[in-house]
Amino acid sequence: SKKEQQKNFEFYVTLMNEASKIGDYHTAEAIYMGLNVAAISRLHSFLQNNKTQKIYQEHEQLFSTSDNRKMLR
Repeated sequence: SKKEQQKNFEFYVTLMNEASKIGDYHTAEAIYMGLNVAAISRLHSFLQNNKTQKIYQEHEQLFSTSDNRKMLR
């Protein structure tokens, strides 16, 4: 169901955030990349929750491919 999908999406965004908080950037980036797979990216409509959207956008900036690795240091 759509409600269950949203709950799962929010779970992984929260998990990604927790991983980066403890410095496990490899796990956080793996989750971020998984959330950007075509089959999952259609679920970005679930970013209506402000907290989830804020976390996702922070990680979008953190894992940007525009020569942004200095942010990880």
